[in-house]
Amino acid sequence: MSLVEILTVIGVIAVLIAILLPGLATAQKNAILAKSQNNLRQIATFMTAYAQGNRETIVPAAFDYSAQLGDPRMRARTASPVGVAPPIGAAGVGSWADILWTENKLGPIVDTTNPGEYDWRYDAPDRPFYEINEDYDRNPFRSAARITKTSQADEAVPYGNGSALTETGHPGYFACNEFFDLRPADATHPNRGKWWVNGQILRPAQSVYLIDSFAGEVTQTTGSGANNLQWADVDYRYVGDKCLMLFLDGHVTAEDAFDSLRELEEGRQIRAFDLDRQKPFFAN
Repeated sequence: MSLVEILTVIGVIAVLIAILLPGLATAQKNAILAKSQNNLRQIATFMTAYAQGNRETIVPAAFDYSAQLGDPRMRARTASPVGVAPPIGAAGVGSWADILWTENKLGPIVDTTNPGEYDWRYDAPDRPFYEINEDYDRNPFRSAARITKTSQADEAVPYGNGSALTETGHPGYFACNEFFDLRPADATHPNRGKWWVNGQILRPAQSVYLIDSFAGEVTQTTGSGANNLQWADVDYRYVGDKCLMLFLDGHVTAEDAFDSLRELEEGRQIRAFDLDRQKPFFAN
């Protein structure tokens, strides 16, 4: 072959690579989306099983039963092995992921031969696990997409006020609607502390339970007034700037970016608050 022919072949190969690479990247991103969707469907299956075994109780977004460890619906975030505290948070303080992890006996997932090592038997793995272990796929309660931005706060919700910078590159969070927050009520969060059952939710097919987030396992609402409420920690991490939502009837959708919760309710018929009422939150 002459030099001209060789250069021509190389040029053709380079053009083909330039054409194929964007398509391969898109296919990879779509595969990540599909895996995240499957994880959410698995969560829905776990939630259904939990409800059937607990008088139709909806898994709470977050809980703090450190002062009352006897509730049979709460078996997560206990010290394991005896005397070893969880790496993050206190025993009896956790999220929906901890409950479902424990309920479905998904752990332990690390070597527990060291008596002083926490074995993740009673709660879902959190930040310290991901910082030393790349076996991400063992936890179905996280997104297949990696976190590219964080809250740059102290710790992921509900243990802190937002994900830490060191969590960049970890699997993304699925955050639970704070409507289901079971932690004790206070002046800032007067509606916390309630158990909910499926029969209390009027429109489960419109009621969002989980959504992609970079801040943690519970959503955070912000805004100066009812008309400006928004979930500021929603992560649009898939092709087309979409986020995934899991609804209480078990179906999953990929939603385009939105500016406020009012836009969700009025424009897309998706509800986040007042799920036990006939009228949507913004119609009250």
